[in-house]
Amino acid sequence: MLRLEQNEAKSMENEVNIKDLKKNLQTDGKNIKELQQKVLDLEVRSRRTNIIIRDIVMDKWLKPGTKEPMHDMSMECDQSTSQDMSNILVQNTNQAQSLVSQRGKKRKYSDGYLKYGFSYVGNEDCPKPQCVVCGEVLSNGSMKPSLLLRHLETKHANYKNKEYSFFKRLVENNKRLNLTSYILSGNKDYENAVEASYRISYRIAKCGKSHTIAETLISPCITDAVRCMLGEEHVRKMTTIPLSNNTISRRIEDMSDDVEMTLIGRIKSSNIFAIQVNESTDVANCAILLVIARNLKDNEVEENLLLCHPLSQRTRGEDILNVIDCYFKEKEINWSNCCGLCTDGAKSMSGIYSGLRGLVMKVAPNISWSHCCIHRQSLACKNLPGELKLVLDEAVKVVNFIKSKSTNSRIFKALCEEMMSPHSTLLLHTENSSITIFNVSDKIESMIKKIDFWRSCLENGQTEVFESLHNFLSENKLNLSREIRKKINEHLNGLKSDFQKYFPKLEEEIYWISNPFEEQYVQAAKLSVKEKEKLIELSTDSTLNAEFKGHFLINFWANISREYEQLSDKALLLLLPFTSTELAERAFSSYVLIKNKYRNKLNAVPDL
Repeated sequence: MLRLEQNEAKSMENEVNIKDLKKNLQTDGKNIKELQQKVLDLEVRSRRTNIIIRDIVMDKWLKPGTKEPMHDMSMECDQSTSQDMSNILVQNTNQAQSLVSQRGKKRKYSDGYLKYGFSYVGNEDCPKPQCVVCGEVLSNGSMKPSLLLRHLETKHANYKNKEYSFFKRLVENNKRLNLTSYILSGNKDYENAVEASYRISYRIAKCGKSHTIAETLISPCITDAVRCMLGEEHVRKMTTIPLSNNTISRRIEDMSDDVEMTLIGRIKSSNIFAIQVNESTDVANCAILLVIARNLKDNEVEENLLLCHPLSQRTRGEDILNVIDCYFKEKEINWSNCCGLCTDGAKSMSGIYSGLRGLVMKVAPNISWSHCCIHRQSLACKNLPGELKLVLDEAVKVVNFIKSKSTNSRIFKALCEEMMSPHSTLLLHTENSSITIFNVSDKIESMIKKIDFWRSCLENGQTEVFESLHNFLSENKLNLSREIRKKINEHLNGLKSDFQKYFPKLEEEIYWISNPFEEQYVQAAKLSVKEKEKLIELSTDSTLNAEFKGHFLINFWANISREYEQLSDKALLLLLPFTSTELAERAFSSYVLIKNKYRNKLNAVPDL
């Protein structure tokens, strides 16, 4: 009985607490959720107490035969009481919520919130902030500058320094194109529009055009063409293609990053690679360093731009090495896999102590350095006798005079047409980059033999070998004097010696690489016993001999790398390095075309 009285007292106390809480809910709308939770907890406790009281009474006072019917009756009473109590509780809760909604403060939207990247959705009485970048909708209670700024800094840190006009443009674009609905619904038209945007960006970068050309020229042209060919109903789809200046720039940067990562992955997977390095100055007087890489992919040679980086201060060999070395460490490229370095003859590049050549040798001792054959050819042809140099200097002055003014160029063109000349402008000759050291050696050997032949013809009075000179002498009915012959002969001797100086003859022991099926070269090869046996086996293979004639030299050795691994590795170490810096010179030409005086602040690296 004492336990029963205690439980009844607790039950009465809980009912009093429930009534008090209901009164609090009706009078004050604050902390509704906490009050509701307390009411529910008390209601549960009250139910548990009633059940305990009922069980005690039934066990002690009811008769055994009437226990089940009385249990059903007490359950019905308890359920009815519980239902009435829950109905009253729900009613009071709704009244409290309506009271809070009437008394609660609704935050209004301000145009100044757009600088945090937020517009609003819903009615003006109860607006909800919406992020213009990601489209996320927050509650009305988040309509605070601190909360909006926190969303911008945590989820869109790249846009936190953007100005008000930037977010205003985003709002206008979202309203015009309804991009959010496209993204959320996974619309196929939007995916096609993005793909079209990437393809157009690729074309713009490939041609080196300004990024604004997409919005100012390409988009109107597409719209006009579609309107004429397909009708007005298809024009709206064309307007969904993102072609703004910033969009094109982002697309080009994305594609540039993807190409760079692909190239780095291929270089890492390749056992060896070679680089050519050159530096020059752009239109904004910024020193630009270019690195071209050559590697093997599926036994085919690939040549791509690896690095284009500005040199902020000086252009010493140490500065150049620091830039390349930092890039290699960042991309986890191993110097030991680099088999060749090709540069020009500048001291910062070719110096054996403080130049890039000497510094790289310390990092990668097994790397081979080569002087650009185009620069070597220029150095070999630079020395001229005094009398002949005067003639060349006059020719240079004439060329500079013609090129200095557009009027002179037009007069020169009219003069050439009047003289029925096959050419009316000054031509520029370019070299071919797909050459090996054996091609260079063959060309130099051919040039030296031609010089000897020209000397013998000149001694015999056969001026036909010099076509322009022969035509001049024939038209004016003149003969070469002994003094002029002597001067020409001295020049040819000096030219021959300079070519032999700058292009030393290759050792015969490596010629087995150029032709492994020639018995003379096989016998002269300096190889180990096992390598010599493999070379003899290779030289007698008629099938490979037939393939050798139909492939480039480097491709042939790459294709037989599995069967003749050691021989292939030695051959590729000699064939893969560059022989000239022509690709870097071409890249500089493209760089100057992209970054001209009208776009001198442009970062041309992604476009390049």
